[in-house]
Amino acid sequence: MRNDLASLSNLRDLALPQPVAWWPVQPGWWIIFAGLLGMAAFGGFKGLRAYRADAYRRMALVELKELRRRPPGALAPVLAALIKRTALAAFPRDQVAALTGDEWLKFLDRTSRRNVFSGDTGSALLRASVDPKRVLSEDEAKQAFAAAGYWIRRHRCGRMP
Repeated sequence: MRNDLASLSNLRDLALPQPVAWWPVQPGWWIIFAGLLGMAAFGGFKGLRAYRADAYRRMALVELKELRRRPPGALAPVLAALIKRTALAAFPRDQVAALTGDEWLKFLDRTSRRNVFSGDTGSALLRASVDPKRVLSEDEAKQAFAAAGYWIRRHRCGRMP
């Protein structure tokens, strides 16, 4: 080494401090972890409640899938009964049980927030479910299945609108 302080041979590496350790965690991080854990538990609880509350939908969709294999001959009364049972599981009995005819179709349209049963689909299903001699055509059966599947998946529970 030279006595000249400006000489390049006198340069040394910088002395860096030790890296900050991740452990032990500071109290603020424990509060954040506890909050995240609480939110995850609350979300899981709400998700489980929603999953259990929608059990009737899943069962109705399975039954609807099984009904698709049947010939369209005696399909209308069974399909109408499936929709009625699903509505009785979702809504208060005193609001649903007495509905028939056009009032029933209006209820289905209101609760799905889309007019899936108004027009030909609902009237064909309604006429075929009341008249045992009437048989749904292939096209009517497809429309009825589509409308029933849409309603089962998309209806909104709770108070009637």
